[in-house]
Amino acid sequence: MLRAMKALLVLCAAATCVACVEKAPPAPPPIPFKSVATVKQLMNALTVPTSTVVFAAAGEAPKDDAGWVDVERNALALVESGNLLMLPGRAKDDKEWRQQSVALMEAATLAVSAAEAKNASKLSEASDAIYAVCESCHQHFKPAAATVPTP
Repeated sequence: MLRAMKALLVLCAAATCVACVEKAPPAPPPIPFKSVATVKQLMNALTVPTSTVVFAAAGEAPKDDAGWVDVERNALALVESGNLLMLPGRAKDDKEWRQQSVALMEAATLAVSAAEAKNASKLSEASDAIYAVCESCHQHFKPAAATVPTP
C-alpha cells in the first residue's frame, strides 16, 4: 500500500510537471527587421564616415580625451555597420559577404580597443586592417570601384 501511494505521488508530480511545460507561454515571434537603406546608402551614411574618422586618427592621433572618445564612438559605429550589412535584404550571399562583414567587425573592434587604450600604434594597425578588409570586399563585390579612401 505504501509502495502504491509513493508510485501515485510520483505519477502526480510527473503529470504536474508535464502540465506546467505544456502550458508555458509560446515564444514571442521573431523581431521583424526592416532594412530601409540600400548597401550604398548604408556605406555612404555610416560605414564610410566612421571609417574616415578612424583612418584620420590613425594618421594623426587624437590630442585629448575627447578626441579618443570620438574615435572610439566612430569605431563602434563601424563595428555595428558590419552587423547592418548582414541583415536580410542587404547580404549578397551567406558566405563571402558574411565573412567580409565579420572581418570588418573584427578589424573595427581592434580600433575600439586601441581608442579605449589611447594607443596610437594599435590604432594604426587597426586602421590598416580595416582598410584591407574594405579593399578586399570592394574587389570581390564591386570590382569597377575597388578603391577605398586612402587612410
